[in-house]
Amino acid sequence: MPTWAGAAGLSLRGEVQNRRGDPVVCEAALLVERELLVPCSDEGAFVLSSASPLADGGETLVVVARGYRDHIQRVDADTAEVSVTLRRGVSRRSESVTRSAPHWNELARRVPEADRSFDLGGATVDAARHAETAGGYGDLNRSLQSAPGVSGDTAASARFRVRGAERGETLTLVDGIRIVDATHLNGIFGALDPDLVNEVRIEGVVPSASVPESNGGAVVARYKDGAHDRFDGAVDLSFLGAAAHGAVTLGKEGRGTRITLGVRRSFLQAYLAGFDALGLTDDVALDTVDFGSAFARVTVPTGKGSRLGLTLLHLHDRILLDDVNLRHRMLGGSLRWDLQAGPRTELFLLGSWAWEQNAEPETDFDYPGKRTWESGVHRGRALFGVEQGFGPAHTLRVGVDAGPVLQRARGELEDPWALPSWASLPSADLVESKLLDDREFNADHAELDLYAEAEFAQLGPVNLRVGARTSLLNASLAPRLSPRLAVTVPLPTGTVVRGGVALTHQGRPELHLLGATQDRPERALTASIGVGQELGGVAVLEVLAWGRALDHLLVPDLGTDGQWRSTGTGLAGGFDATGLVQLGRFEAHAAWSFLGTTRRNPTASDATGGPTAGDQRHDIEVGTRLFVGRLRNFVVGVSYSGASGPPTSSLTPVSQGGDDWLWSIGAVNDQRFGATHRLDLRLEHRIPTRFFRLRASFELNADLGGRVFARNCPATGVDGLAPECQALTFWPPLRPWLGLKAEW
Repeated sequence: MPTWAGAAGLSLRGEVQNRRGDPVVCEAALLVERELLVPCSDEGAFVLSSASPLADGGETLVVVARGYRDHIQRVDADTAEVSVTLRRGVSRRSESVTRSAPHWNELARRVPEADRSFDLGGATVDAARHAETAGGYGDLNRSLQSAPGVSGDTAASARFRVRGAERGETLTLVDGIRIVDATHLNGIFGALDPDLVNEVRIEGVVPSASVPESNGGAVVARYKDGAHDRFDGAVDLSFLGAAAHGAVTLGKEGRGTRITLGVRRSFLQAYLAGFDALGLTDDVALDTVDFGSAFARVTVPTGKGSRLGLTLLHLHDRILLDDVNLRHRMLGGSLRWDLQAGPRTELFLLGSWAWEQNAEPETDFDYPGKRTWESGVHRGRALFGVEQGFGPAHTLRVGVDAGPVLQRARGELEDPWALPSWASLPSADLVESKLLDDREFNADHAELDLYAEAEFAQLGPVNLRVGARTSLLNASLAPRLSPRLAVTVPLPTGTVVRGGVALTHQGRPELHLLGATQDRPERALTASIGVGQELGGVAVLEVLAWGRALDHLLVPDLGTDGQWRSTGTGLAGGFDATGLVQLGRFEAHAAWSFLGTTRRNPTASDATGGPTAGDQRHDIEVGTRLFVGRLRNFVVGVSYSGASGPPTSSLTPVSQGGDDWLWSIGAVNDQRFGATHRLDLRLEHRIPTRFFRLRASFELNADLGGRVFARNCPATGVDGLAPECQALTFWPPLRPWLGLKAEW
């Protein structure tokens, strides 16, 4: 292990080469935070010397050479020698350097390179991507909604739909723990913790075979696993809540036990009450609007090349206002053992259990349509996997995934038989609604899946991933095989061509709980093709086309009384075009998506099919950022986002005598919310010191249209007159947001 030249000094040596291993005569090497600049020798070597050592949090090294792209990397305090490999391209003279970042959250600027991954139609959101997303006010779900092909229910909702899929068709996993509802407060705010997330990966079109099956892809979140330094952490205060997170690594040289803790608590009720007091929102009785979460992880070494980790996750929220009374709770835990069995062999065992409950609990609060119910699911999972490297750079993954699913429901439950699952309805008490018996419902089943997947890197000019997932036990008791294939072809011109196809299956156990029999799982065939082009190392343009055909959808047979059939069909598809330009301190990005999705119930009177709740059509994101200051620590961001309004259904009032009214469905998904248009301004100042980084941010979000959370159809009229459906709006049209975060 190299050591520092002096007890208090810096002597960082480097060797520079190209991708063939030949020495490169670089022009200069730069340590950004202290602006220490030295030229390179004729042999492609440099030495950066200083009287003070590198900061504990590390610093940014930039190497520039004529005819090559700038090389940017983090160097830690225990680094004495580096080997730098340069790629052909245009140097920007180190202007792409951003700012200091301690270990807890690396906030490196995005690099304008074409996506070479196998995750077609997907996206990755990390701490840096979330920090640069204007209009998110600390909510990671809003950053997910800004990804191409991901849409929300409405502008004010934190729910997301991936590639037009229904809510239950996209899985959410946090470190192997399954979350059914990844939002708080019935969709007002997201449940993922942005201060703990290392990255969130959206697998939207051709998911890996190692991810549990669904017809709408998966959102896989990976939380932080201990400190990179001896002790890392953050304290986060904003208008919407407070959070504290910390991680410590015990033992010598950070090789011992790792502990990570995190808690969040919302100020959302006070935030909304302030706007309500100013008369800027609808007249809503804000009784309770609150949420929070807690996370804990402990990992300990169990021998050479192995570790055992215990993870606990708790989510809770409560909303009680106007005619809404809901509670959501989730508690999950996992135990994972990892073993590096050989130089290219990794084994892991994962055991997890998650309990999640949604309920309308008993309360003295009086509101129309008041009832009491609760439903929950217990899901166990035992996963064994092996990853084996072979050949020049190939990888094989195999695994067994099994466990029980226990569903429980009781109380005054609504019978879902009369409507397909993709119906988008206003908030209303319906004539068509029927309540099941006030009793308990139980539905249990076992799951057993096998998966195998191989990645072939540099197989000639092609990279290939081929895999399959086989379900032997599931809710529908029908064995199924789900193959998938993804191909990438990187060309010397900076062009990357990608394509893929996947067949997936998914059961509907939540409907089975309430009496819907399913003889075969729903399935989807998805295909995509995309092209990315790098432009001189300063810009990248990517285009993707995708399509999905669904069948065996579980639908109510409207010609019978309470029967279900696996005869529904659906189509979805669209185009994405994204671009990123970086010129020194200036950055601009743009994304346009077209998304259309329809589904059909052949037993309905209008069997031609219609749009689903995810049929959002056009979606556009345009933004610019400018980095100001000697260390590029002051960031100014302005963005515009707009989207077509998603469908909703028309309702007709039906008198019940006096001022009491119910509503009847005129047609399903025959209307649309107004299109959304929003401008966002984000200012952030990042002040790095030797021991911590302070991030002060200000956002101003202006809704120019489409800020409706839901359409609300009241159950009471005035003087015998029929009520009218009105937009229910929690957010004011102009929202300021302040945040202050200290990270170390």
